[in-house]
Amino acid sequence: MQSSCTDCTDEAVDCLGRCINILSQAELDEITENVHRALIHPKGNELFANYLSQFPDSLECLNIYNICSEYLAQEPNQPIRGNVLEESQSLESLITKVKTVRETALTVTATDLQLMKQFNEALKIQTREALLDVLQNAKEYYQNCLRKMHERFRDYILQNRNQRA
Repeated sequence: MQSSCTDCTDEAVDCLGRCINILSQAELDEITENVHRALIHPKGNELFANYLSQFPDSLECLNIYNICSEYLAQEPNQPIRGNVLEESQSLESLITKVKTVRETALTVTATDLQLMKQFNEALKIQTREALLDVLQNAKEYYQNCLRKMHERFRDYILQNRNQRA
């Protein structure tokens, strides 16, 4: 049975080295290209999370990024039309999701006042567009917060890749 990065619980750095060894060269190239590529690549996201386990604040940024991505993927591209009850339930569900992300964002030191204002404004006007926009903005904000950590992550992978070659 092949191990995965989720099998690792202790000694994250040693585990990370083992996880790097099970990825193909193409996968390593993809996840080291830029932070966006690492975040959207399933193994890259998992490996990055493993690396960030050493840095709790950055790991929280990744968690919020992933929550926003999940919530945005769950939302239909077009609003539900016709059935008032379904429209109302869909909007209430979206409001709940935005409140959840906002509450989590409040606990993260990297969160800035401007983003919190966007959350509050979206929850005040409660339109589908405003709620989806704030989730997208939060996703992009936390991706940007992770850029420097991704550079360190990339350097770590490249260093370990050179050792295994």
